[in-house]
Amino acid sequence: MVTLCVGLSACSAPGSTERALNDQAARASSLGIERDQTQAMTAVAQPDGKVRLAVGELKPAAPLAAASAAQAAPESERREVVTEILAWRKAWTEGDANAYISHYERSFQGELTSLSAWEKQRRERLASGDIAVKILDLTVRIADGVALAEFEQRYLSKKHEDVGAKTMKLRRIDGKWLITEEKWRKT
Repeated sequence: MVTLCVGLSACSAPGSTERALNDQAARASSLGIERDQTQAMTAVAQPDGKVRLAVGELKPAAPLAAASAAQAAPESERREVVTEILAWRKAWTEGDANAYISHYERSFQGELTSLSAWEKQRRERLASGDIAVKILDLTVRIADGVALAEFEQRYLSKKHEDVGAKTMKLRRIDGKWLITEEKWRKT
């Protein structure tokens, strides 16, 4: 289970030291995950196989229900997908167009007419700089080699600000989870 703690002295991870918790809190902050001193954000495995980032009071985690072998196997895949999405977000906020584009399947074109038009648009937008992106309430479901990620996306730049619901489909291609589709709608 992926756990990001935000309290400085208590967390749901058994045996965690205060230093480890502080490191996790710093990581959560650097990833753009909303936090404060009284709440934690944790990726929680759900009985239906989804993983949901939950925000709540700092308290010991309830033991997870025993998962079947079929449900246990995707846990590592869900962690990989979450890691991929966070790396995508990092490339976006750092304005690293090459890294950002590398998170997409080579045939991705979004709502544009071609891959080259989409890449040109993204490079122009990333060049503007000073982009902040926050991901909230991330859920990940995996079935038949396809991951579906849903989250609230908060975007802020010098020229634009918006909040919306983002849905991404990812597939493992050559050992890496890549974005094959994405949709956003204003909330």
